[in-house]
Amino acid sequence: MVAETHSHHDRIDPDDIVALLAGHLDTDDPATLTLADCGFHDDADLFDLVDLLAEEYGERCLASIDPDDLGAHATLAEVITLLTDRVR
Repeated sequence: MVAETHSHHDRIDPDDIVALLAGHLDTDDPATLTLADCGFHDDADLFDLVDLLAEEYGERCLASIDPDDLGAHATLAEVITLLTDRVR
């Protein structure tokens, strides 16, 4: 079976990222929410986050994301910027 070689993906919507990562929280302000607020506290959690984002948005849609670029203190706004800047 031939592997898929081309995929078309819509642009990543920042609101979708907020809903994915913080949909269960009472607030959804990406400027103030940190990854730790969303349950991503340590390096293992950040690797899980990278896997989650790659699964949700497609590995071919995203440039490789290095968990070292993230930190539990990073805000959702910073994550959104990282993701959307890499696919432009």
